[in-house]
Amino acid sequence: MVDYSRGDSPLACHGNDGPKRGEVVRRTQRGNALARYRDAVRDLISAGEPFGDVEHAIDGVVGLTMDQKAALWLFAFSLRDQDEQQRDARAHLAALQ
Repeated sequence: MVDYSRGDSPLACHGNDGPKRGEVVRRTQRGNALARYRDAVRDLISAGEPFGDVEHAIDGVVGLTMDQKAALWLFAFSLRDQDEQQRDARAHLAALQ
């Protein structure tokens, strides 16, 4: 389980990118960062980290758009066991009825 009280983030994404100019470079850096976050999410799920902790880590990432966070969440959800996915999805649907 991740200890968020110390400010730890399992999705810390550190690169050695120095300051660069141009929108194309910034988009590329964002894309590379998103790929690193994707890999970190995959590693957390593979390590058996509770899904709630993975969700919390995704929510805590600074500098990503809501769409990027949603994509990471969907990716994480897709990596879960199919039975768990079904159980959670059915529970959410039942709660809305």
